[in-house]
Amino acid sequence: MASIYLVEIIYLDPVTVTAEPIYACTGTGFAAPDAPMFYAPSVIQAADLDRTIWSDDRAFGTGKMSLGDIVLSALPLNPGDPPPYDVLQAHGCSVYGIDARLLVVDEDGAYADAAVIYAGPLETFEFSGDGTRVTFRWRDAVASLVDKTAQLTQYLGNNALPSGVEGVTDLKDKWKPRPFGYVQNVAVPCVNTSLPVFQFADSADALPPTSDARVRLMIRGAVMTPGVARASLAALLANSASSGTWDYYIGAEGAFARPAFAQADDGAVTMDIVEGANSAARTAAQIWKRMLVSWGVLSGDISSADITALDAAFPAEAGLWLGVEEVKRRDAVDQITTSATAITWRSSGIWRIRQVTAPSGSPVATFRDFGGGGVTTATDIPIVSLEIIAPDADSGAPTQQVKIEYAKNWTVQNRDQVYGATGMDLARMAFLEKEWRTASTPVDTAVTDTYGNARKITIQSLIYDATAAANLAASIQALLGKTGAAKRSWLRVTCALNHPAVPLIQELSLVRIVFPRYGLDAGRLFRACRIAYDAAANVATFTVWG
Repeated sequence: MASIYLVEIIYLDPVTVTAEPIYACTGTGFAAPDAPMFYAPSVIQAADLDRTIWSDDRAFGTGKMSLGDIVLSALPLNPGDPPPYDVLQAHGCSVYGIDARLLVVDEDGAYADAAVIYAGPLETFEFSGDGTRVTFRWRDAVASLVDKTAQLTQYLGNNALPSGVEGVTDLKDKWKPRPFGYVQNVAVPCVNTSLPVFQFADSADALPPTSDARVRLMIRGAVMTPGVARASLAALLANSASSGTWDYYIGAEGAFARPAFAQADDGAVTMDIVEGANSAARTAAQIWKRMLVSWGVLSGDISSADITALDAAFPAEAGLWLGVEEVKRRDAVDQITTSATAITWRSSGIWRIRQVTAPSGSPVATFRDFGGGGVTTATDIPIVSLEIIAPDADSGAPTQQVKIEYAKNWTVQNRDQVYGATGMDLARMAFLEKEWRTASTPVDTAVTDTYGNARKITIQSLIYDATAAANLAASIQALLGKTGAAKRSWLRVTCALNHPAVPLIQELSLVRIVFPRYGLDAGRLFRACRIAYDAAANVATFTVWG
């Protein structure tokens, strides 16, 4: 039996105030008894999608999707019928942000046997100039969320001094700070220069020093003693702190500190801040989740299994500081995911995060060359073509050494800037003068003896523990170095899109390739890093690494 593609689209009709479906397909129509309704044979182009989570020059961070189109015929199916999709334009309907689905099924099969090729939100629709076609454009759900500002609120700059905590012209339209996890020596903005008062969080999520002794306020590097926890922001503004101390208020308006000194510019004011109820809440996975939720993602749309797995694999405490200058969400997410050598993406409406690990375990499917015959199982996919990809020499070569930069000092201060700080020991001074601490693997001579272009890489991680940093460096060296006598490889394998095992292969899925050349005759495991669908040509192309 031949396979056909089903397209399912929901649009919002503001006139009828209802959500209405569009069911369409390739072929001559689909009317299985268990189908939700008849699928009209109006699909001209099912979809072309290209999803990338990892390339040879960018190991960790945020995945992306190249947008594709679904094209439907806008002409009546039968003479005398009205055009089927004119209501979209006539009523000003919307498809923005609503998930559509692309499925594949045997033309005479049951709807229950249809496999979902892709599910994701749409961006818009448009009619062709001659009115014969309507095009729906996929929306990159990851980009639509992360290509915005990470911070949530801006300062109004309208203080009527000595009142107010919105700053004056110097802070107007700057962003209110937001800490995640544990951060050290961040420069906190002065939101009231008369008193003065500093803000260290735009919410009540930051912990007070009574909950975590690491919460500290420093003036020119000198640590001040925590003072009174004020019951309200008004009380903080109305009362001065005792000499050598700093009072604070944490509530609905945010988290604020009022140190005991007269001038707002009396030395650089920095803080060590803790956010998250405990160390288990300050892992890269938990920070990633809280960031997404703060940006409007529902907890139910985040993979809890992924969070649990990444916490188990990478339990180190991390921290991210979003200050008054704009930070893009993508940059914030990349910093956190890279800290745990993880990748994040969105699949079928669910946000995913997984640590990149070497290919190991049971594959979800096997690509095979059947030119010499053989028995096909349900998860054996015949190879149409296989290509060995030659990555860039600088980025694709095996690594000989990995350096992890960790324990970030968010405000580098030299000796002149902290001059006069009391109780300053040499270790503290050394910390303030450097942005990062480092942990490195030894040079792998097994790599350098074989590969003249073996590279050294540096990865910045927002963790603070030295042991965790050393372990991270070793794991990345094992991942990106080489396996046995061979370096890892990039391959591009092409197959028929309508093979029933194709939907099993998702981002980072484990696959096996069996091919009579390139040392693959006994089979080798790889991870899927790029997935491209061309429904018009019935082709799926997978870029794999391993």
